[in-house]
Amino acid sequence: MSAARAERVRWADTAKGLCILLVVLWHVVAKQYLRLEWPEGLRIPGVWGTLCELLLPLRMPLFFTISGMFALGAVHRPWRISARSRVAKFLYLYVVWLLIHTALLSLAPDFPTDRATSPLGLLEQLTITPSNLWYLYALALYFVIAKVTWRLPRFVVLGAAFALSVAAASELVPVPGNRAGLLQNLVFFLLGLYFRQYVERLAEGVNWPRFALATGVYGGLLVVMVVTGTQDVPGVWPVVCVAAAAFGVTGSAMLARWDRIATPLIGIGRRTLPIYVIHMPLLALLDLALARPLSALAATPFGLPLALLEPILMTALIAWICLTLHRGLEATRLSRFLLDLPGGAKPAQARPAATPVAATPEPAATPAGVGAHHAAPHPAAYANTARPAGGVPTAQAATWPTVTEQAAASLPVTQWPTRNGATWNPDPAATHHYHPQCHRQDAHTGHPPQVPPTQPGHPASSPSSGYQNPDAQATLPYEAYLSALPPSGPRPGAPTAQPYPAQHGPSTPAAPHHGPDATGHRVWPSSPGGHESTSQPSSGPWFDPPRAAQGTSWAPGTADGHAADTAALGHRDPSEAEWPWARDPDRTWPMRPSRRPNDPRS
Repeated sequence: MSAARAERVRWADTAKGLCILLVVLWHVVAKQYLRLEWPEGLRIPGVWGTLCELLLPLRMPLFFTISGMFALGAVHRPWRISARSRVAKFLYLYVVWLLIHTALLSLAPDFPTDRATSPLGLLEQLTITPSNLWYLYALALYFVIAKVTWRLPRFVVLGAAFALSVAAASELVPVPGNRAGLLQNLVFFLLGLYFRQYVERLAEGVNWPRFALATGVYGGLLVVMVVTGTQDVPGVWPVVCVAAAAFGVTGSAMLARWDRIATPLIGIGRRTLPIYVIHMPLLALLDLALARPLSALAATPFGLPLALLEPILMTALIAWICLTLHRGLEATRLSRFLLDLPGGAKPAQARPAATPVAATPEPAATPAGVGAHHAAPHPAAYANTARPAGGVPTAQAATWPTVTEQAAASLPVTQWPTRNGATWNPDPAATHHYHPQCHRQDAHTGHPPQVPPTQPGHPASSPSSGYQNPDAQATLPYEAYLSALPPSGPRPGAPTAQPYPAQHGPSTPAAPHHGPDATGHRVWPSSPGGHESTSQPSSGPWFDPPRAAQGTSWAPGTADGHAADTAALGHRDPSEAEWPWARDPDRTWPMRPSRRPNDPRS
């Protein structure tokens, strides 16, 4: 998450924590604090009541503005994905906690809150007149409206929502119970959804002058509304609520910069759901238990500090109990059913860490067979070459099990006696496994690859390199080519051995020079062994496949592989009639493509 994104989430969580505490404070003051028997002439309870009424334009409009901002991504998702998290979840929680509230609130019949006392009243709360849990009901309903009307002109949808808010605030339509809040706050959800970038810019660019401006506008409109008594005039209340939401955004962004204040608010803001659904029945039970003791204490000299601090202390106590119960629900895993929609996807398990690869592989062992004529290339010579897994990889592209450099270093290496200063392997097949389509770019590991199963007649890619040529043609096993060759015997001009791959890497003084000898014949090494022979006719199969030497890295069809032009090497190519297959330059070896080493197609 970027720093800017983290800062946006930080101020939003601060605002949510502040809003949920204001909601609890409003319910404490209106439903418990003002119902205590305070001494006559004490004006502090009236001050608390007025203060909470002045904050009415701030709490829920700011809450729904932030909810609309975070619903923007879900609106663009398909219904089958977003309907579960944004509609079914909130409706499920609303039904479950409505039943819990109905059962618990029946224990405190004198507590002033909406509750169903009959099956018809319960049905009404489930449909048209929600209970004090109406915020959950509104989130599901608002999201459906926003997604259905997403392709419509925004100002048309906002105009309709604003007209609905004006009608509900002015009581131009019947608004029993909490239906007024349900109808008034749709416009703020849509404002946060449509103008999210502008709200974020307002929070990011806040400073003291802008915060003072937002405070002055909200305070001025609020004072004018209260003094003139125009809160019931159509259009006044929604305008004051918009100014209050702007004040809440700037104020939350300022509070988010002070860690001592923002840290607890952020923690509460990320757990608003358990506080919202638990605090009302908890407040009813606390009022049932503490109403008489607190009323008696109010008549004592402790009545004044009690009147000043009781709403704050009760709000803090309720929030702490709700968060404690939330931790208990999570510990017993009941939160899966009481705070979330059951049947969700299981959390993805962490993938095991990849096997580390040595940054600088060890030098390869002394090459054997054909590789005795070449010096092993230094690993850093091709460090910048993009290669599949094995050797010095730049990206992990292997899909089959591979042998890493670190693992290959621990494998036993067969040591053979030396001849003429080079290691001689009497049986190269015992150390190296060869396959026509295997691009042995990590052949120096000396470990035979595990060839994955393939379809009959199709080439198998080398699992040691993880590379699979998509253009490779269907080939037959190597023995099938031998059976299709002409009868063995001397042929004029036939070479004694197949030219081996060119040296991969910089040449060294120890590398022998393969050129014309004293008689003028081209000298080529034969396999196996370290001796050399001239281009003279010989008996036996004319096709002697090369073997990738340990410590070299070459691939068929590349500049240092078998695709070197035979004419440039001085080796006369047999006629077209002598080939058991058709010459096709687009096929890989053993089709013998006639491409030069610097051909870009290689």
